[in-house]
Amino acid sequence: MIIENVSFPAGQHCETTTLGALLRHEGLDLSEPMLFGLGEGLGFVYWDAKNMDFPFLGGRTKPTAITRTVADRLGLALHIQETASTRTAWRNVAAALTAGRPVGLQLDSYHLDYFTTKVHFGATSPRCTATTTPTPTWSTPPSRAAP
Repeated sequence: MIIENVSFPAGQHCETTTLGALLRHEGLDLSEPMLFGLGEGLGFVYWDAKNMDFPFLGGRTKPTAITRTVADRLGLALHIQETASTRTAWRNVAAALTAGRPVGLQLDSYHLDYFTTKVHFGATSPRCTATTTPTPTWSTPPSRAAP
């Protein structure tokens, strides 16, 4: 099953780029900066852990917070499914693709071949638009893809 004509323009942030592609597929075309603003994407964190040599300063929100906030602000229905089961996750993705809906995923970057830094980061957001049983095919925002 392959969903045709899904537009994936380059972006700067995996969650807003994926969200933009999913919304565009449904007929709502908003720029990545607009999605970032509507989703209240700019945050602040100061983390001074004992096991770190120096404090960490960050400016990003929690994973899926932008998507959830955009959906809330625009009055959109948002369907999120979480599971630890590979089989259940696959069934959920396949059902959406069969219905003609591309899927936004939240994955651990450690398991993605194009991430060369092998650290566990469970907030990478690719999109899934095609599958050949039993493995789905996903794409990552072009700015984040491997060279």
